[in-house]
Amino acid sequence: MSSGCVDVWLVDIDVTGDALDALDGRFALVTADERARASGLESLRAQQWTRTRVALRVLLASRLGLQAAQGSFALSAAGKPRLVESTLGFSLSHSGRFALIALSGDGPVGVDIETRNQVNMHADRLQAIEQAAMALAPDIALPGRDDVTRCVQAWTRLEALAKATGAGIGALLISLGIRGPAAALGDRREPNVAELLIAEGCPLRITDLRLGCAAAVAGPASADVVLHRLPASLSGLTDLMGLAV
Repeated sequence: MSSGCVDVWLVDIDVTGDALDALDGRFALVTADERARASGLESLRAQQWTRTRVALRVLLASRLGLQAAQGSFALSAAGKPRLVESTLGFSLSHSGRFALIALSGDGPVGVDIETRNQVNMHADRLQAIEQAAMALAPDIALPGRDDVTRCVQAWTRLEALAKATGAGIGALLISLGIRGPAAALGDRREPNVAELLIAEGCPLRITDLRLGCAAAVAGPASADVVLHRLPASLSGLTDLMGLAV
């Protein structure tokens, strides 16, 4: 399946929550394993986590149909989820009341959103993260408002890329020479950016998303990024899924 674009959906969990709950009650979109995982979380966190999973299933159903979207996910060795019988790439990130979900029919995709406004980090490590983020997306300037804003936006680039490749953030930080004692950061080697910006033979491009908070997507370099907002009403969600209310 190829659409020529990466579709990124912004989900306001507070606004869409009631409709997502109703949809899950009607179509059982959250699996038993997912419910078990949510049961171990604090109440508000569990609710937000569950609703983001419902939103993901809604968007998978919009591309693949309800039955396919209700299936369980298989996990890679690094924990990256996929649908067993589909090549559709997808990624989900959740921070506070907001979630981002990306879908790609052209190759791997990763997305990250961060609503935090505090960073507790050694200055040398912060600088290393910013330098790595700029090397990975040299055509996109990082925000210049303050150190926290720049660092968090830089971090979302790294998280998005780690999700797209499926290697995980720890492995990416090692490749970038950022993981380890802060005192050793000055001796790190410049990473081979071309090798990092590829997954499953697909060249990747990182794009910052201007949403009022830090967010980024990593997806096929040949695909455009299109931003959407998830409908807030039950009828809007079922229309998106191609279902009758």
